[in-house]
Amino acid sequence: MSYYGQPPPQFDPRYAPAPGPSLASKLIVVLIALGVVLILAAGAGAWVLYDRGLILKDSGVVACESMRQRADLVKASADREALSEQQYRAWREAFAGSRFGNIRERGTRLMDLVWQVTQISEDESDTVVLMYASQLLEQTSGLQSACADQGVIIDLAGK
Repeated sequence: MSYYGQPPPQFDPRYAPAPGPSLASKLIVVLIALGVVLILAAGAGAWVLYDRGLILKDSGVVACESMRQRADLVKASADREALSEQQYRAWREAFAGSRFGNIRERGTRLMDLVWQVTQISEDESDTVVLMYASQLLEQTSGLQSACADQGVIIDLAGK
């Protein structure tokens, strides 16, 4: 081969291409990427299980289930039985902690109404209690529907 009177080029190690990443460094990158994917998949799976109520039940749904077993809670407001402040706060907190907006809103409103009705003194007229009747019916019906949306049927008729 002719180089126009020049000697052939010599190999100069200063201009050699840089070696590529080693097999060990490639393996480390792949393992890190796989770890990130596994962590994301586990987090998404845990969220789905939580959202479906399989890991930790929603406090509002638990309150609905408890109310289904104790349908006398709302009936207490009709009979104006005393509801302790501790019971009121516990029920209200359970509904307020729900991630389901309709259970949260209807449950807390109903608990507030039940608390107000049970605090009416015996001296007060029954007309005061009747003022709450339509609100109690509306919130009770709404909470029954909200609980039913999550698969919990509450029968307050006592059948």
